[in-house]
Amino acid sequence: MNYLSPLLQSSYQHKLLEYQLKVLVTGATGHLGNNLVRELIHQNYEVRVLCRLGSDITPIKNLDVEIVNGDITDLTSLETACKGIETVFHMASYISLMPFEKKKLYSINVDGMENVIQACKKQGNIELIYMSSIHAIPNSKNKYIGSYAESKGIATKSLLNEIDSENIRGSVLYPTGLIGPNDFKISNIGKTIIAHSKKGTAAYVNGSYDFIDVRDVSKATIELQKSDLNIKEVILSGNNQVSVKELLMELEKLTGISAPKIEAPIKFVEYYAHINGLINKLVGRQAVITGYAIKTLHSPIPNPASINNKNFIFCTRNWKHSIKDQYDWLKSNSYI
Repeated sequence: MNYLSPLLQSSYQHKLLEYQLKVLVTGATGHLGNNLVRELIHQNYEVRVLCRLGSDITPIKNLDVEIVNGDITDLTSLETACKGIETVFHMASYISLMPFEKKKLYSINVDGMENVIQACKKQGNIELIYMSSIHAIPNSKNKYIGSYAESKGIATKSLLNEIDSENIRGSVLYPTGLIGPNDFKISNIGKTIIAHSKKGTAAYVNGSYDFIDVRDVSKATIELQKSDLNIKEVILSGNNQVSVKELLMELEKLTGISAPKIEAPIKFVEYYAHINGLINKLVGRQAVITGYAIKTLHSPIPNPASINNKNFIFCTRNWKHSIKDQYDWLKSNSYI
């Protein structure tokens, strides 16, 4: 599948022939992170990954990578990890739709970004590619929906300011909903697939989301890095709005468990979601259905044409293929 225009394609092919690049990946054990690492290795990059001491490295176990212990909240460890690196793929972030998480979100997403920027600047001419979020783009009222979006938005602005001031070379990518295999830490959509596979779903709620495959995002991220066209921002969208009902109908085909026929009133779901989020927060669990999660189902996706360079064309496979691959992966790895 071709993700780029001929101009961008010839540009990155020329750059690839020069030498093998040594890169650092933060957040390498996450859903997107480990898929990116796999694709980097496949494309013959020399890969170093930053992992917290004692963290679960199962997603990258047995992969040909150099593991260095460190944390994006620790500037000293980041500076050490960046030595000899030409590009940093900053994938690490704290993702939470739960209430009362603002302090942790800011510590990792905002302060962590500042540390990554400083570490790159100290080592010299290191390129920094940041995986932001579609929610980091403010809405029409110039506001963010929730603390997660706000933390990603502030982190994104920090990097863009550095790029505009020519203090650092870099790019920002804004992905929509990530789906696909190698979901070791079980994403929210992974939890939805598992829950329906085991117990079914009682009712659905009106709303939709845009889905893209983690493997296609990984390839596009690398292709952006290989180009020399200085593309600063890219929205990665599947240009699809998959309703909750459509998703559950597809899960019915995959699992043999009937999709719900009842549409729950949105006001009731919003009330339940807020209470559910608070209860799970009190008992120390992450919840899939929260007030913030419901809001995202009714949040418009910015038009990629409003930001994207005309030389960059992102394509992703049909979302139904991605969901099937994610379901098959979860099943083969005994999560279902």
